Amino acid sequence: MKKFIIFFVIGSFLTCNIFATGLGIRGGLLFSAGSNWNSDMDAATSGSDKKIMIGGDIAAYAKVPINKNVFLQPEINLMIHNGLGFTKNSKTTEITYNSVDFPVLAGYQMPVPFGIMNFMGGLNISLPLGKLQYKSDVYDDDSKKIDSNIILGGVLGVAANFKVSGGLIVVDGRYVFDFSDMKAEGTKYYTRRCFVISAGYQYHL
Repeated sequence: MKKFIIFFVIGSFLTCNIFATGLGIRGGLLFSAGSNWNSDMDAATSGSDKKIMIGGDIAAYAKVPINKNVFLQPEINLMIHNGLGFTKNSKTTEITYNSVDFPVLAGYQMPVPFGIMNFMGGLNISLPLGKLQYKSDVYDDDSKKIDSNIILGGVLGVAANFKVSGGLIVVDGRYVFDFSDMKAEGTKYYTRRCFVISAGYQYHL
């Protein structure tokens, strides 16, 4: 099922490129500022301080116009070091994983003096990669098999496009929020909610 979704989404992405007026790449940082622990982790995290994890994001996207202002933007994102941590009794535990995400966004663009402002939102299909990594000052480092093969969520974002010769410099800020918990070996750990700040280049076709 997971492989079918990957091939279907990538095929859809490539098909959208036929109608795209812009192709872009971005890279940036993600911050797990909004993530919350599941109740399964109450015993482990009770009396602890949440640790915000910092990860990375590498993305490719196509911008498909519907009319002068409205557009669709399918993306392929590699999300590195998703996760959450906690500090208890001066000891830190970090629980992280990587994923490939497929946001399908609808947006509205408007011209501004420096270029274009874009406001976007839509569905996010996240496929975790590998295992859930467990790094701790208290326990031995470990990895756990992920039960959550597919995690659905949403994306809300804004992007500024600065006109340069041949294309656009893109500065993108967004909030990514999952609808369900990361689950591994029967335990629900946390619901991913993170801010992503990135920059890149969009080539005009």
